[in-house]
Amino acid sequence: MTVMMQPHDALQHLHTLRSRTGEMDTKGLSDEVIAKFCDLDPKLTQAIMEATERFEEIVAEFGVETLLRDEASVVEDLQGSFVNFYAPATVNPY
Repeated sequence: MTVMMQPHDALQHLHTLRSRTGEMDTKGLSDEVIAKFCDLDPKLTQAIMEATERFEEIVAEFGVETLLRDEASVVEDLQGSFVNFYAPATVNPY
């Protein structure tokens, strides 16, 4: 049985996720915009719930210390082994 999460619940999950991560460079959408979209399409609330579940898997796999680092250093480590053919100014940071 699938329980429908309300927009308020979705935001609570997002606040929990945000509180368990380091300094962000990409801030994302405001809570007001997210709540509006949750009202319009329940798939967003489903995606937030799935993200919450996946977050716990990532914590188990990589450790909470990795997620508490600032975004720029995590991106640098994750992309460190990639060969990038683009000019640095045109590289997407995520």
